[in-house]
Amino acid sequence: MMEHVDPRQLKPPQPSGPDRLRCDWERLSAIAHEVAPLARRHYAEMVDHLFDPNWDELFALERMGVLGVWTARTVDRTLVGYTFCFWRNWLWSREVRYCCIDACYLAPEWRGDLGYRYVKSIVAAVGRIEPGARVRWETNDMFEPDAHGRSRLAKLLERFNFRQVGTVMRK
Repeated sequence: MMEHVDPRQLKPPQPSGPDRLRCDWERLSAIAHEVAPLARRHYAEMVDHLFDPNWDELFALERMGVLGVWTARTVDRTLVGYTFCFWRNWLWSREVRYCCIDACYLAPEWRGDLGYRYVKSIVAAVGRIEPGARVRWETNDMFEPDAHGRSRLAKLLERFNFRQVGTVMRK
């Protein structure tokens, strides 16, 4: 069971400058009113998706203890990023635990060097919650592809030693 809101959990080191982001685990049920407008902005960037989250299922996953939201906030506590993390066992082996990262968004004005640090903080935070858990992170190479067809996020994940393990197809 994930303990993503245990106040006894050690907090990650926080950047000290006024232009830095503060990152931490938060309960979706406590921040849904902030996540919804940011999610609309997220989906506006991804023109081929209809914005219609299944809030009931997301809240149910939170109650089950398998959903955590890693947030990025400005020093004045404005939410500017989120990452939805789901913990589960691999269907074909009860011994293999995964953290599946589904929706990940950081407002464009906070990307760049701070975006790199935010992604790095997610990977470290997952490792602290469940050491040894594998991280599965889907990316959409059709979103902001470079000349070689790779998204900025895919290239960034490769810097953190993630490797591509397949291709997603849809019709």
